[in-house]
Amino acid sequence: MASLADAPDLVGFFSYSREDDEGSDGRLSKLRGRIHEELRFQLGRSWRDFRLWQDKATISHGELWEDIINKGISESVFFIPIITPTAVKSPDCKFEFDSFLARERELDRNDLIFPILYAPVPALRDERWRQDPLLSIIVSRQYEEWRNLRHLDVSSTEVAQRIEKFCANICRALEQERLSPEQRRDTEARQVPEAERRLPQEAEIKQRAEEEERLREAEAEKRRPGKDERHRQEEFQQAETQIDGEDLGRLTTAIKKAFNADELDQLVRITFSESLYQSYVGRDLTDEVLVFKLLEALERRGTTVIFLRAVRRARPHKQDLIDLIGKLCPQSMNDPPPATAPIGTVIAALQTLKDRVVEPDVAGSLRSSRDKFDEVAGGFERLKANITLYDCLQTIQIQLYTIDLSKARDDPSALLMLQNQVLQFDLITEHISKVAQSLPDTALGRRMEMKRLVDPLTQAVHQLRDAISGLDYPSAALALNTIRGLLRREPSRINVQLTAIAENLPIGQFIEAIEQVIRELDEEDPAVDMLRSALRGLHELFPRLKGQVLEHDIWQSIEQELSAADRDVDRGSLEAMQEFQFHWKAVKLKITPLWHANPQERWVTRSQKFSDAFEMIFQDVAEAPSRADQLRQRYNMFRLEALARFYQVDNALDTLSGKIVEIGRPLNALLREIPNAG
Repeated sequence: MASLADAPDLVGFFSYSREDDEGSDGRLSKLRGRIHEELRFQLGRSWRDFRLWQDKATISHGELWEDIINKGISESVFFIPIITPTAVKSPDCKFEFDSFLARERELDRNDLIFPILYAPVPALRDERWRQDPLLSIIVSRQYEEWRNLRHLDVSSTEVAQRIEKFCANICRALEQERLSPEQRRDTEARQVPEAERRLPQEAEIKQRAEEEERLREAEAEKRRPGKDERHRQEEFQQAETQIDGEDLGRLTTAIKKAFNADELDQLVRITFSESLYQSYVGRDLTDEVLVFKLLEALERRGTTVIFLRAVRRARPHKQDLIDLIGKLCPQSMNDPPPATAPIGTVIAALQTLKDRVVEPDVAGSLRSSRDKFDEVAGGFERLKANITLYDCLQTIQIQLYTIDLSKARDDPSALLMLQNQVLQFDLITEHISKVAQSLPDTALGRRMEMKRLVDPLTQAVHQLRDAISGLDYPSAALALNTIRGLLRREPSRINVQLTAIAENLPIGQFIEAIEQVIRELDEEDPAVDMLRSALRGLHELFPRLKGQVLEHDIWQSIEQELSAADRDVDRGSLEAMQEFQFHWKAVKLKITPLWHANPQERWVTRSQKFSDAFEMIFQDVAEAPSRADQLRQRYNMFRLEALARFYQVDNALDTLSGKIVEIGRPLNALLREIPNAG
């Protein structure tokens, strides 16, 4: 059916306090005129077939005000209330608001009210709005913030840009296709259980990921040496790995035979979160020279062991290559030590420096490196805060998969479970707010985080809570859609920030600062060995962190494509399956390097199997709609495996990052002592 925007005569209603308009020399009337013109322009209308009601412009003196307002409301399909303290107290404005709410229900919509908060309203700053039905609706509709603009000329560029954006939101709502009652019931029937059909329940996701982790631990335990052998290996690993001369040439030839340049670039990216060509070698080199220069660069950085571990995992069937790696670099044949081991050496070194900060040799080098330590400590705080924000959103997202409004409508136990979930959302959003307000960034950065994430999420969760409390399921569905919209956008944005923070942690400066302290100490000083162990720990930890952040980033990108594909495969129409085809190709393009990097891992073999099974029946997109149920079933098997792997990658990054930020506490304790050094 046609949209509201297609009506022959299109009418909106501009609700305001006439006293406010007269007291500001007609500023509100001027604002109404600019909004009217911008809407007319964006909708492609003329002055004859598009009107924006305003009582001053429409009602002549002496006419029956209530009848005229009712007539205006009955013709209107959207409502713009100007929110001021006067308007909130005005019986006339409340009458207009209530009248349009009835009109909105008549249109079977709940998204046609567009409030503008024009001046501060005290009740909105505290919890009093919850007891006011009008203010509760205003908050639930996510009003447009205008308090900082009301003193600007409505013709100014800043106001014009905000009006353009505001009107674009109205146009999008008006242009939505109007559904018949039958179509709406069908759509709701598909949407309500969409999350459950599309994605597995939280318990199933966790179970799959935990099963993978148990299998991995069991395999690692089989390979783990005994106590004496482990002690010998730990001592051996403290020595620097040196591969040069003829051995370096042999290793170069073996790796060149096993990888082409593009595959090496992917392996370097996944292992170190760096580009092969930007960080290690130039382009236009022969494959052999490229590999040789890469190995030389890794030797200089002290990361050869980490890279050769990745080579071994990526080519498990190349026994000649694995034997050569075992001979030239035995340390790379073992799994990396737990994160707690190298972190422990760094923390112990920082504690030692703190205990000796009064010594002149130590104090002097620490004072000169204070800025470097400060920057590292700030990086740890930012990393911790963004990980916390991401984890909170991930928790809400997984919980959303289990919500079924239709069950809550009919089953008291399901309703109770839903109320408990909403209570958890409320607690999580409070925690998100505290974290965002304590971000170690600028005040502007904190305000932006509040505006982009915290405020709209909090409003939507409160709307959901109030709707469930009042058994208002249409409003609850609207709130859930708002939350899902935020969760489609915000985790990706925070993941970008997380990646940037991890990639730009000034670990090089941290290492330089520790090296400077070592240079100032006597070689026989027992602290020297401890500090060098800390350096080896840093060289081990941070390439691992960067690699895990990159893998997480790739999975976040895959998840975005799969989320879009979910909606297409659920719709099942020819047009939807054509769109699905593009998302599926993008998923395969992004997941294939991860398959190649760890070909023997269980999630790889399973997801490849499910992918092949799906593609066996998804060969002709024109036939897809007739096989929608079968396609959906096989796609969901792949989807479950992919989501379980993403959950596992997310947990691994969370664990590693949580361990790494533990370095921040002794580092801050050291920083507090440095100014007291004499």
